[in-house]
Amino acid sequence: MSSGHSATLATERSRRFLDRLPLLLVPGLALICLPMIGTLSSWVTLTTAGLAMGMMIFLMASGLTLVFGLMDVINFGHGVFISLGAYATLLVLGPFAAWAEADSLALNLGLLGLCILVAMAVTGVVGALFERIIVRPVYGNHLKQILVTVGGLIVAEQLIHAIWGASPITVALPPTLRGAFVFGDVVVERYRAVAVVIGLLVFGAMQLVLNRTRVGLLIRAGVENPEMVEALGYRIRRLFVGVFMTGSALAGLGGVMWAFYRQTLTAGMGMDVMVLVFIVIIIGGLGSIGGCFLGSLLIALVANYVGFLAPKLALVSNILVMAVVLVWRPQGLYPVSRSRRSPQPPEPARPAPATASGGPSCPRTRPARASSGFCSWPSWALSSRHRSSCPAASRSARPRRSASSFFSPRATTCCSATRGSCPSRIPCSSASGATASPSRSAASARHGPPPPSGSSRPWSCRHSSPSPSVWCRCACGRSSFP
Repeated sequence: MSSGHSATLATERSRRFLDRLPLLLVPGLALICLPMIGTLSSWVTLTTAGLAMGMMIFLMASGLTLVFGLMDVINFGHGVFISLGAYATLLVLGPFAAWAEADSLALNLGLLGLCILVAMAVTGVVGALFERIIVRPVYGNHLKQILVTVGGLIVAEQLIHAIWGASPITVALPPTLRGAFVFGDVVVERYRAVAVVIGLLVFGAMQLVLNRTRVGLLIRAGVENPEMVEALGYRIRRLFVGVFMTGSALAGLGGVMWAFYRQTLTAGMGMDVMVLVFIVIIIGGLGSIGGCFLGSLLIALVANYVGFLAPKLALVSNILVMAVVLVWRPQGLYPVSRSRRSPQPPEPARPAPATASGGPSCPRTRPARASSGFCSWPSWALSSRHRSSCPAASRSARPRRSASSFFSPRATTCCSATRGSCPSRIPCSSASGATASPSRSAASARHGPPPPSGSSRPWSCRHSSPSPSVWCRCACGRSSFP
Protein backbone atom coordinates (compact mmCIF):
# COMPACT_ATOMS: atom_id res chain seq x y z
CA MET A 1 0.00 0.00 0.00
CA SER A 2 2.79 2.43 0.90
CA SER A 3 4.66 1.88 -2.35
CA GLY A 4 1.49 2.36 -4.40
CA HIS A 5 0.65 5.54 -2.49
CA SER A 6 4.17 6.87 -3.03
CA ALA A 7 3.94 6.17 -6.75
CA THR A 8 0.62 8.03 -6.90
CA LEU A 9 2.11 11.03 -5.11
CA ALA A 10 5.11 11.04 -7.43
CA THR A 11 2.84 10.91 -10.47
CA GLU A 12 0.75 13.77 -9.13
CA ARG A 13 3.82 15.90 -8.45
CA SER A 14 5.21 15.27 -11.92
CA ARG A 15 1.86 16.19 -13.45
CA ARG A 16 1.75 19.45 -11.51
CA PHE A 17 5.29 20.26 -12.57
CA LEU A 18 4.44 19.66 -16.23
CA ASP A 19 1.34 21.85 -15.88
CA ARG A 20 3.42 24.71 -14.50
CA LEU A 21 6.23 24.32 -17.02
CA PRO A 22 4.58 26.49 -19.76
CA LEU A 23 4.57 29.41 -17.31
CA LEU A 24 8.37 29.49 -17.60
CA LEU A 25 8.37 29.87 -21.40
CA VAL A 26 7.99 33.65 -21.56
CA PRO A 27 10.54 34.60 -18.83
CA GLY A 28 12.88 31.86 -19.99
CA LEU A 29 12.77 33.11 -23.58
CA ALA A 30 13.48 36.68 -22.43
CA LEU A 31 16.46 35.61 -20.32
CA ILE A 32 17.90 33.42 -23.08
CA CYS A 33 17.72 36.27 -25.61
CA LEU A 34 19.32 38.83 -23.26
CA PRO A 35 22.96 37.82 -23.97
CA MET A 36 22.21 37.36 -27.68
CA ILE A 37 20.93 40.93 -28.08
CA GLY A 38 23.98 42.38 -26.37
CA THR A 39 22.80 45.64 -24.80
CA LEU A 40 20.33 45.96 -21.95
CA SER A 41 18.60 48.99 -23.45
CA SER A 42 17.84 47.20 -26.72
CA TRP A 43 16.59 44.15 -24.83
CA VAL A 44 14.23 46.23 -22.67
CA THR A 45 12.91 48.10 -25.71
CA LEU A 46 12.29 44.87 -27.66
CA THR A 47 10.74 43.15 -24.65
CA THR A 48 8.39 46.04 -23.91
CA ALA A 49 7.34 46.29 -27.55
CA GLY A 50 6.75 42.53 -27.64
CA LEU A 51 4.63 42.63 -24.49
CA ALA A 52 2.50 45.45 -25.92
CA MET A 53 2.01 43.60 -29.18
CA GLY A 54 1.20 40.43 -27.26
CA MET A 55 -1.47 42.23 -25.25
CA MET A 56 -3.15 43.56 -28.39
CA ILE A 57 -3.09 40.08 -29.95
CA PHE A 58 -4.55 38.66 -26.74
CA LEU A 59 -7.41 41.18 -26.81
CA MET A 60 -8.27 40.14 -30.37
CA ALA A 61 -7.84 36.38 -29.79
CA SER A 62 -9.41 35.91 -26.35
CA GLY A 63 -12.96 36.35 -27.63
CA LEU A 64 -12.47 33.78 -30.37
CA THR A 65 -10.99 31.14 -28.06
CA LEU A 66 -13.82 31.69 -25.57
CA VAL A 67 -16.45 31.27 -28.30
CA PHE A 68 -14.83 28.14 -29.65
CA GLY A 69 -14.30 26.64 -26.20
CA LEU A 70 -17.91 27.02 -25.07
CA MET A 71 -19.91 26.95 -28.29
CA ASP A 72 -17.66 24.71 -30.43
CA VAL A 73 -18.05 27.27 -33.21
CA ILE A 74 -15.24 27.97 -35.68
CA ASN A 75 -15.88 31.61 -36.47
CA PHE A 76 -13.80 32.66 -39.46
CA GLY A 77 -15.75 35.92 -39.45
CA HIS A 78 -14.14 37.02 -36.18
CA GLY A 79 -11.89 39.46 -38.06
CA VAL A 80 -14.83 41.61 -39.08
CA PHE A 81 -15.50 42.48 -35.43
CA ILE A 82 -11.91 43.71 -35.16
CA SER A 83 -12.43 45.93 -38.20
CA LEU A 84 -15.83 47.08 -36.96
CA GLY A 85 -14.38 47.98 -33.56
CA ALA A 86 -11.66 50.00 -35.28
CA TYR A 87 -14.19 51.89 -37.41
CA ALA A 88 -16.40 52.49 -34.36
CA THR A 89 -13.72 54.88 -33.08
CA LEU A 90 -14.85 57.29 -35.80
CA LEU A 91 -18.21 57.57 -34.03
CA VAL A 92 -16.35 59.08 -31.06
CA LEU A 93 -13.52 60.98 -32.73
CA GLY A 94 -15.98 63.12 -34.69
CA PRO A 95 -18.10 64.55 -31.84
CA PHE A 96 -15.15 64.66 -29.41
CA ALA A 97 -12.53 66.12 -31.73
CA ALA A 98 -11.57 68.69 -29.07
CA TRP A 99 -10.61 65.89 -26.67
CA ALA A 100 -8.46 64.29 -29.36
CA GLU A 101 -6.55 67.53 -29.91
CA ALA A 102 -6.25 68.59 -26.26
CA ASP A 103 -2.85 68.34 -24.61
CA SER A 104 -4.33 66.75 -21.50
CA LEU A 105 -3.63 63.22 -20.33
CA ALA A 106 -7.02 62.95 -18.60
CA LEU A 107 -8.96 64.00 -21.71
CA ASN A 108 -6.89 61.77 -24.00
CA LEU A 109 -7.35 58.72 -21.74
CA GLY A 110 -11.04 59.57 -21.42
CA LEU A 111 -11.31 59.68 -25.21
CA LEU A 112 -9.59 56.29 -25.49
CA GLY A 113 -11.90 54.81 -22.85
CA LEU A 114 -14.97 56.20 -24.60
CA CYS A 115 -13.81 54.74 -27.91
CA ILE A 116 -13.39 51.35 -26.21
CA LEU A 117 -16.87 51.46 -24.66
CA VAL A 118 -18.59 52.47 -27.91
CA ALA A 119 -16.68 49.87 -29.92
CA MET A 120 -17.54 47.09 -27.46
CA ALA A 121 -21.21 48.10 -27.48
CA VAL A 122 -21.41 48.20 -31.29
CA THR A 123 -19.57 44.92 -31.83
CA GLY A 124 -21.55 43.23 -29.05
CA VAL A 125 -24.88 44.11 -30.68
CA VAL A 126 -23.63 43.09 -34.13
CA GLY A 127 -22.29 39.88 -32.60
CA ALA A 128 -25.73 39.02 -31.22
CA LEU A 129 -27.25 39.49 -34.69
CA PHE A 130 -24.40 37.51 -36.27
CA GLU A 131 -25.00 34.60 -33.89
CA ARG A 132 -28.76 34.62 -34.40
CA ILE A 133 -28.77 34.89 -38.19
CA ILE A 134 -25.58 33.14 -39.30
CA VAL A 135 -24.16 30.93 -36.56
CA ARG A 136 -27.22 29.44 -34.85
CA PRO A 137 -28.51 27.46 -37.86
CA VAL A 138 -25.17 25.63 -38.22
CA TYR A 139 -24.39 24.57 -34.65
CA GLY A 140 -22.53 21.26 -34.61
CA ASN A 141 -21.43 21.37 -38.27
CA HIS A 142 -17.90 22.74 -38.58
CA LEU A 143 -17.77 22.69 -42.37
CA LYS A 144 -20.94 24.77 -42.68
CA GLN A 145 -19.68 27.07 -39.93
CA ILE A 146 -16.55 27.84 -41.91
CA LEU A 147 -18.53 28.52 -45.07
CA VAL A 148 -21.25 30.70 -43.57
CA THR A 149 -18.90 32.71 -41.32
CA VAL A 150 -16.62 33.45 -44.25
CA GLY A 151 -19.69 34.54 -46.21
CA GLY A 152 -20.78 36.73 -43.30
CA LEU A 153 -17.29 38.24 -43.21
CA ILE A 154 -17.49 39.20 -46.88
CA VAL A 155 -20.94 40.75 -46.45
CA ALA A 156 -19.84 42.70 -43.37
CA GLU A 157 -16.75 44.05 -45.12
CA GLN A 158 -18.89 45.28 -47.99
CA LEU A 159 -21.22 46.96 -45.50
CA ILE A 160 -18.20 48.75 -43.99
CA HIS A 161 -17.26 49.94 -47.47
CA ALA A 162 -20.82 51.16 -48.02
CA ILE A 163 -20.93 53.09 -44.75
CA TRP A 164 -17.40 54.51 -44.45
CA GLY A 165 -16.07 54.13 -47.98
CA ALA A 166 -13.34 51.96 -49.45
CA SER A 167 -10.49 54.45 -49.03
CA PRO A 168 -8.17 54.09 -46.00
CA ILE A 169 -8.92 56.49 -43.15
CA THR A 170 -6.16 57.99 -41.02
CA VAL A 171 -6.55 58.03 -37.24
CA ALA A 172 -4.11 60.09 -35.18
CA LEU A 173 -3.01 59.27 -31.67
CA PRO A 174 -3.94 61.81 -28.97
CA PRO A 175 -1.02 64.14 -28.20
CA THR A 176 -0.16 62.79 -24.73
CA LEU A 177 -0.04 59.18 -26.01
CA ARG A 178 2.57 59.97 -28.64
CA GLY A 179 6.28 59.84 -28.04
CA ALA A 180 8.07 57.66 -25.52
CA PHE A 181 9.32 57.44 -21.97
CA VAL A 182 13.12 57.67 -21.80
CA PHE A 183 14.95 56.07 -18.90
CA GLY A 184 18.62 56.55 -19.68
CA ASP A 185 19.25 54.45 -22.77
CA VAL A 186 15.90 52.63 -22.46
CA VAL A 187 13.04 53.91 -24.66
CA VAL A 188 9.47 52.78 -24.02
CA GLU A 189 6.66 54.11 -26.22
CA ARG A 190 3.77 55.59 -24.27
CA TYR A 191 1.03 53.94 -26.27
CA ARG A 192 2.67 50.53 -25.90
CA ALA A 193 2.77 51.03 -22.13
CA VAL A 194 -0.95 51.89 -22.16
CA ALA A 195 -1.64 48.76 -24.23
CA VAL A 196 0.20 46.61 -21.66
CA VAL A 197 -1.85 48.08 -18.81
CA ILE A 198 -5.18 47.59 -20.65
CA GLY A 199 -4.27 44.04 -21.62
CA LEU A 200 -3.38 43.13 -18.03
CA LEU A 201 -6.60 44.68 -16.74
CA VAL A 202 -8.71 42.74 -19.26
CA PHE A 203 -6.90 39.48 -18.51
CA GLY A 204 -7.34 40.00 -14.77
CA ALA A 205 -11.03 40.83 -15.18
CA MET A 206 -11.62 37.73 -17.33
CA GLN A 207 -9.85 35.49 -14.83
CA LEU A 208 -11.86 37.02 -11.99
CA VAL A 209 -15.18 36.53 -13.78
CA LEU A 210 -14.40 32.99 -14.95
CA ASN A 211 -13.05 31.75 -11.61
CA ARG A 212 -14.91 33.78 -8.96
CA THR A 213 -18.48 34.24 -10.20
CA ARG A 214 -21.43 31.96 -10.89
CA VAL A 215 -21.60 33.12 -14.49
CA GLY A 216 -17.95 32.14 -14.90
CA LEU A 217 -18.70 28.80 -13.30
CA LEU A 218 -21.46 28.22 -15.83
CA ILE A 219 -19.14 29.18 -18.69
CA ARG A 220 -16.37 26.85 -17.53
CA ALA A 221 -18.86 24.06 -16.95
CA GLY A 222 -20.35 24.68 -20.38
CA VAL A 223 -16.90 24.38 -21.94
CA GLU A 224 -16.27 21.00 -20.34
CA ASN A 225 -19.77 19.49 -20.40
CA PRO A 226 -22.57 21.55 -22.00
CA GLU A 227 -25.03 18.65 -21.77
CA MET A 228 -24.79 18.59 -17.98
CA VAL A 229 -25.26 22.37 -17.71
CA GLU A 230 -28.38 22.06 -19.82
CA ALA A 231 -29.54 19.09 -17.79
CA LEU A 232 -29.34 21.16 -14.60
CA GLY A 233 -31.96 23.50 -16.02
CA TYR A 234 -29.81 26.45 -17.13
CA ARG A 235 -30.59 28.17 -20.40
CA ILE A 236 -27.49 27.19 -22.30
CA ARG A 237 -28.75 29.02 -25.39
CA ARG A 238 -28.77 32.33 -23.56
CA LEU A 239 -25.33 31.53 -22.23
CA PHE A 240 -24.17 30.91 -25.80
CA VAL A 241 -25.52 34.27 -26.95
CA GLY A 242 -23.92 36.07 -24.00
CA VAL A 243 -20.54 34.48 -24.61
CA PHE A 244 -20.69 35.24 -28.33
CA MET A 245 -21.52 38.88 -27.59
CA THR A 246 -18.63 39.03 -25.09
CA GLY A 247 -16.21 37.54 -27.61
CA SER A 248 -17.33 40.03 -30.25
CA ALA A 249 -16.98 42.91 -27.77
CA LEU A 250 -13.45 41.81 -26.89
CA ALA A 251 -12.62 41.74 -30.60
CA GLY A 252 -13.94 45.30 -30.84
CA LEU A 253 -11.70 46.31 -27.94
CA GLY A 254 -8.73 44.79 -29.71
CA GLY A 255 -9.78 46.60 -32.89
CA VAL A 256 -9.63 49.97 -31.10
CA MET A 257 -6.12 49.30 -29.79
CA TRP A 258 -5.03 48.00 -33.20
CA ALA A 259 -6.49 51.05 -34.96
CA PHE A 260 -4.54 53.53 -32.84
CA TYR A 261 -1.42 51.40 -33.23
CA ARG A 262 -1.63 51.27 -37.03
CA GLN A 263 -3.22 54.75 -37.32
CA THR A 264 -4.87 53.65 -40.58
CA LEU A 265 -8.30 52.07 -40.96
CA THR A 266 -9.18 49.57 -43.70
CA ALA A 267 -12.06 47.13 -43.94
CA GLY A 268 -9.64 44.19 -44.19
CA MET A 269 -7.46 45.10 -41.22
CA GLY A 270 -9.13 42.43 -39.10
CA MET A 271 -8.42 39.69 -41.60
CA ASP A 272 -4.78 40.76 -41.75
CA VAL A 273 -4.25 39.48 -38.21
CA MET A 274 -6.56 36.45 -38.27
CA VAL A 275 -3.76 34.04 -39.17
CA LEU A 276 -1.82 35.29 -36.18
CA VAL A 277 -4.91 34.99 -33.99
CA PHE A 278 -5.50 31.37 -35.00
CA ILE A 279 -1.83 30.53 -34.38
CA VAL A 280 -2.13 31.98 -30.86
CA ILE A 281 -5.30 29.99 -30.15
CA ILE A 282 -3.72 26.75 -31.36
CA ILE A 283 -0.59 27.32 -29.28
CA GLY A 284 -2.49 28.22 -26.13
CA GLY A 285 -5.07 25.44 -26.37
CA LEU A 286 -8.59 25.69 -27.72
CA GLY A 287 -10.89 27.35 -25.20
CA SER A 288 -8.15 28.33 -22.74
CA ILE A 289 -7.91 32.00 -21.72
CA GLY A 290 -4.65 31.49 -19.84
CA GLY A 291 -3.15 29.56 -22.73
CA CYS A 292 -4.23 32.30 -25.14
CA PHE A 293 -2.51 34.89 -22.92
CA LEU A 294 0.76 32.92 -22.81
CA GLY A 295 0.59 32.15 -26.53
CA SER A 296 0.11 35.82 -27.41
CA LEU A 297 3.12 36.92 -25.37
CA LEU A 298 5.24 34.06 -26.71
CA ILE A 299 4.43 34.81 -30.35
CA ALA A 300 4.99 38.56 -30.01
CA LEU A 301 8.31 38.22 -28.15
CA VAL A 302 9.64 35.63 -30.60
CA ALA A 303 8.69 37.87 -33.53
CA ASN A 304 10.55 40.84 -32.00
CA TYR A 305 13.65 38.93 -30.97
CA VAL A 306 13.93 37.02 -34.26
CA GLY A 307 13.31 40.20 -36.25
CA PHE A 308 16.24 41.84 -34.45
CA LEU A 309 18.64 38.87 -34.55
CA ALA A 310 17.73 37.22 -37.88
CA PRO A 311 15.36 39.40 -39.95
CA LYS A 312 15.07 36.84 -42.75
CA LEU A 313 13.47 34.33 -40.34
CA ALA A 314 10.96 36.79 -38.91
CA LEU A 315 8.22 35.86 -41.39
CA VAL A 316 8.28 32.16 -40.45
CA SER A 317 9.03 32.52 -36.74
CA ASN A 318 5.36 32.19 -35.78
CA ILE A 319 4.95 28.94 -37.72
CA LEU A 320 8.15 27.55 -36.20
CA VAL A 321 6.98 28.35 -32.66
CA MET A 322 3.61 26.70 -33.31
CA ALA A 323 5.31 23.58 -34.72
CA VAL A 324 7.66 23.26 -31.72
CA VAL A 325 4.82 23.72 -29.20
CA LEU A 326 2.58 21.19 -30.95
CA VAL A 327 5.39 18.62 -31.03
CA TRP A 328 5.81 19.12 -27.29
CA ARG A 329 2.10 19.46 -26.44
CA PRO A 330 -0.12 18.37 -29.33
CA GLN A 331 -3.25 19.92 -27.77
CA GLY A 332 -1.63 23.24 -26.87
CA LEU A 333 -0.14 24.66 -23.70
CA TYR A 334 -3.33 24.52 -21.61
CA PRO A 335 -6.06 22.65 -23.48
CA VAL A 336 -9.56 22.62 -22.01
CA SER A 337 -11.06 19.18 -21.69
CA ARG A 338 -14.45 19.00 -23.35
CA SER A 339 -17.13 16.37 -23.31
CA ARG A 340 -17.54 14.80 -26.76
CA ARG A 341 -20.23 12.27 -26.05
CA SER A 342 -22.58 11.40 -28.82
CA PRO A 343 -26.17 12.58 -28.31
CA GLN A 344 -28.40 10.07 -26.56
CA PRO A 345 -31.99 9.33 -27.55
CA PRO A 346 -34.71 10.79 -25.32
CA GLU A 347 -35.54 8.75 -22.29
CA PRO A 348 -39.03 7.25 -22.47
CA ALA A 349 -41.56 8.26 -19.85
CA ARG A 350 -41.62 5.97 -16.85
CA PRO A 351 -44.59 5.63 -14.51
CA ALA A 352 -44.00 5.94 -10.79
CA PRO A 353 -43.43 2.66 -8.95
CA ALA A 354 -46.45 1.80 -6.85
CA THR A 355 -46.54 0.71 -3.23
CA ALA A 356 -48.76 -1.91 -1.67
CA SER A 357 -51.36 0.75 -0.94
CA GLY A 358 -51.53 1.69 -4.58
CA GLY A 359 -49.93 5.11 -4.19
CA PRO A 360 -46.56 6.21 -5.54
CA SER A 361 -43.48 5.08 -3.67
CA CYS A 362 -41.00 7.36 -1.94
CA PRO A 363 -37.48 6.83 -3.34
CA ARG A 364 -34.32 8.12 -1.75
CA THR A 365 -34.49 11.88 -1.67
CA ARG A 366 -32.36 14.86 -0.82
CA PRO A 367 -33.52 17.16 2.03
CA ALA A 368 -36.08 19.77 1.12
CA ARG A 369 -36.13 23.33 2.42
CA ALA A 370 -37.45 23.35 5.96
CA SER A 371 -37.59 27.07 6.57
CA SER A 372 -40.04 28.52 4.10
CA GLY A 373 -42.33 25.54 3.61
CA PHE A 374 -42.45 26.32 -0.12
CA CYS A 375 -40.47 24.80 -2.91
CA SER A 376 -39.57 26.27 -6.31
CA TRP A 377 -40.68 24.76 -9.56
CA PRO A 378 -39.84 25.99 -13.08
CA SER A 379 -42.67 28.01 -14.55
CA TRP A 380 -42.27 26.32 -17.91
CA ALA A 381 -43.01 22.98 -16.20
CA LEU A 382 -46.42 24.17 -15.01
CA SER A 383 -49.33 24.64 -17.37
CA SER A 384 -51.30 27.87 -17.11
CA ARG A 385 -54.25 25.90 -15.77
CA HIS A 386 -52.16 24.48 -12.93
CA ARG A 387 -50.62 27.87 -12.16
CA SER A 388 -54.03 29.45 -11.90
CA SER A 389 -55.25 26.68 -9.59
CA CYS A 390 -52.59 27.33 -6.95
CA PRO A 391 -53.98 29.06 -3.89
CA ALA A 392 -52.65 32.53 -3.25
CA ALA A 393 -51.53 31.51 0.24
CA SER A 394 -49.24 28.84 -1.14
CA ARG A 395 -47.26 31.13 -3.46
CA SER A 396 -44.12 32.65 -2.09
CA ALA A 397 -42.73 36.01 -3.18
CA ARG A 398 -40.73 36.20 -6.36
CA PRO A 399 -37.14 35.24 -5.52
CA ARG A 400 -34.36 37.74 -5.96
CA ARG A 401 -32.64 37.13 -9.29
CA SER A 402 -28.89 37.31 -9.46
CA ALA A 403 -26.79 37.90 -12.57
CA SER A 404 -26.45 34.18 -13.22
CA SER A 405 -30.20 33.58 -12.86
CA PHE A 406 -30.65 35.19 -16.27
CA PHE A 407 -29.48 31.86 -17.66
CA SER A 408 -31.69 29.74 -15.40
CA PRO A 409 -35.40 29.00 -15.76
CA ARG A 410 -37.68 31.46 -14.01
CA ALA A 411 -39.03 29.77 -10.88
CA THR A 412 -42.53 29.87 -9.52
CA THR A 413 -43.70 28.26 -6.30
CA CYS A 414 -46.86 26.25 -5.89
CA CYS A 415 -47.03 23.83 -2.99
CA SER A 416 -49.68 22.08 -1.04
CA ALA A 417 -50.62 23.49 2.32
CA THR A 418 -50.57 20.04 3.90
CA ARG A 419 -47.49 18.74 2.09
CA GLY A 420 -45.46 21.90 1.94
CA SER A 421 -42.20 20.45 0.59
CA CYS A 422 -43.48 18.63 -2.46
CA PRO A 423 -42.98 20.50 -5.77
CA SER A 424 -45.84 19.35 -7.95
CA ARG A 425 -47.54 20.28 -11.16
CA ILE A 426 -50.90 20.18 -9.39
CA PRO A 427 -51.83 20.73 -5.74
CA CYS A 428 -50.47 17.85 -3.70
CA SER A 429 -53.57 17.42 -1.58
CA SER A 430 -57.24 18.04 -2.05
CA ALA A 431 -57.40 19.07 1.59
CA SER A 432 -55.60 22.30 0.71
CA GLY A 433 -58.72 23.57 -1.02
CA ALA A 434 -56.94 23.80 -4.37
CA THR A 435 -58.17 20.74 -6.18
CA ALA A 436 -58.07 20.95 -9.92
CA SER A 437 -58.43 18.52 -12.74
CA PRO A 438 -55.17 17.74 -14.50
CA SER A 439 -54.32 19.39 -17.79
CA ARG A 440 -55.01 17.46 -20.97
CA SER A 441 -52.09 19.00 -22.85
CA ALA A 442 -49.46 16.98 -24.64
CA ALA A 443 -46.96 17.85 -21.93
CA SER A 444 -49.22 16.38 -19.26
CA ALA A 445 -49.65 13.25 -21.33
CA ARG A 446 -45.90 12.74 -21.22
CA HIS A 447 -45.82 12.91 -17.45
CA GLY A 448 -47.93 9.86 -16.86
CA PRO A 449 -51.55 9.34 -15.87
CA PRO A 450 -53.38 11.91 -13.72
CA PRO A 451 -54.18 11.10 -10.08
CA PRO A 452 -57.32 9.16 -9.36
CA SER A 453 -60.47 11.19 -8.92
CA GLY A 454 -60.84 12.43 -5.36
CA SER A 455 -57.41 11.19 -4.36
CA SER A 456 -55.51 13.30 -1.87
CA ARG A 457 -52.15 11.64 -2.59
CA PRO A 458 -49.50 13.24 -4.79
CA TRP A 459 -48.62 11.61 -8.06
CA SER A 460 -45.52 11.00 -10.11
CA CYS A 461 -44.62 13.78 -12.51
CA ARG A 462 -41.90 14.82 -14.92
CA HIS A 463 -41.04 18.35 -15.92
CA SER A 464 -40.21 19.54 -19.41
CA SER A 465 -36.49 20.00 -18.88
CA PRO A 466 -34.19 21.01 -21.76
CA SER A 467 -32.67 17.56 -21.31
CA PRO A 468 -34.98 14.53 -21.31
CA SER A 469 -32.70 12.73 -18.84
CA VAL A 470 -33.62 15.01 -15.91
CA TRP A 471 -36.88 14.40 -14.14
CA CYS A 472 -38.44 14.85 -10.74
CA ARG A 473 -40.83 12.58 -8.96
CA CYS A 474 -43.30 14.00 -6.46
CA ALA A 475 -44.25 11.46 -3.86
CA CYS A 476 -45.26 11.50 -0.21
CA GLY A 477 -44.55 15.17 0.26
CA ARG A 478 -40.91 14.85 -0.89
CA SER A 479 -38.96 15.56 -4.05
CA SER A 480 -36.48 13.12 -5.52
CA PHE A 481 -33.84 13.61 -8.20
CA PRO A 482 -32.65 10.17 -9.30
